[in-house]
Amino acid sequence: MKILLVTQRFRPLIGGAESVLSELARELARQNHTVTVLTARWEQSWAEQERVDDVEIVRIPLSQMRFWGTWRFMAALRRWLLDRGREFDIWYVSMLKHCAWVAVAASSHCNVPVVLRPEGSGPTGDIAWQQHALGGMRIRRRCERAAALVALSPHIRSELERAGMPSSRIHEIPNGVPIPPLGDEIDRMACRQRLGLKTSAPMAVFVGRISPEKGVEDLLAAWNRVETELPAAQLVIVGCGPQETELRARSAKHPNIIWVGASQEQDRYLRAADLFVLPSHEEGMSISLLEAMAASLPIVATDIPGNRSLIESGRHGLLVPPKRPDQLAKSMLLQLQAKSIAAAMGRAARDRVEEEFSITRMAKRHVELFQSLVKTV
Repeated sequence: MKILLVTQRFRPLIGGAESVLSELARELARQNHTVTVLTARWEQSWAEQERVDDVEIVRIPLSQMRFWGTWRFMAALRRWLLDRGREFDIWYVSMLKHCAWVAVAASSHCNVPVVLRPEGSGPTGDIAWQQHALGGMRIRRRCERAAALVALSPHIRSELERAGMPSSRIHEIPNGVPIPPLGDEIDRMACRQRLGLKTSAPMAVFVGRISPEKGVEDLLAAWNRVETELPAAQLVIVGCGPQETELRARSAKHPNIIWVGASQEQDRYLRAADLFVLPSHEEGMSISLLEAMAASLPIVATDIPGNRSLIESGRHGLLVPPKRPDQLAKSMLLQLQAKSIAAAMGRAARDRVEEEFSITRMAKRHVELFQSLVKTV
């Protein structure tokens, strides 16, 4: 198939959605499909067009001017789709926002099916954005005309249905991740040395956006108790976001809390860690959680719908109530101290990802959906 992936955000931008879309494009190309990514050119230094891992990336200039920049990008996107969109069998659009608005309208002129993909749920998700954004409800009504929508989880499917999206056109396809080789103790210590981390102390890692909904404040509060019982333990925080400066300053007196900032080498930190922690208040389907599961890491995560769809507490990891630093600390200590039990849960988590959430399986399910839609046009 010839597949056009439309997303305003793509690599080298860093984030969960950017990561999964990049891996999906790469895997579709590996499965002998022709893949083009149409995205925004956020920085002038980025190439307007390049080929990476057999995926063509085309970038449309994006002005940083509020409103005007968005409208110019949408106009340029529409022109590109009307000019070249007929070359493709399917358009797959990330997020139910401006790109979806443009693509659904342009598809009627090009006679190409459009599939939409919401990337988030809850108060910061796509449906909530439509509720509050300027013109958001008009975008929602246009999204209802898409050939299909992909829901990453049952929770997102329910959100789409409550928003009025046609139930018969919603298809559940979860996120998928590559399955890395299994590491061992020697590999973990070597990773720590390369990253400049202590090799002899327990290490927990958080990977994600440093923003209120991710619960990093709860993690820092919980870490105070962890440090009391395990003074040498180190917490590595990988990511950036609006709370980063404030929370870095707040933890400045804790030398064992290491702030990495944005990184495209998240897998190296996962390979180095003894524990993965995800204290989010809301999630769609967390890529960082899936990657930690694939790495066979012991896990502590919050008991919210997106995490609950991946983790059965006590089998694949431990789930704790959100916004409860005391419970978070207790479960982190359990996973760091009961190593054999934690390792068994890590193996079970990896087995689940291999069976249900591999990038290979995810790509094949997308192709099956795309092919069914092309046949009906």
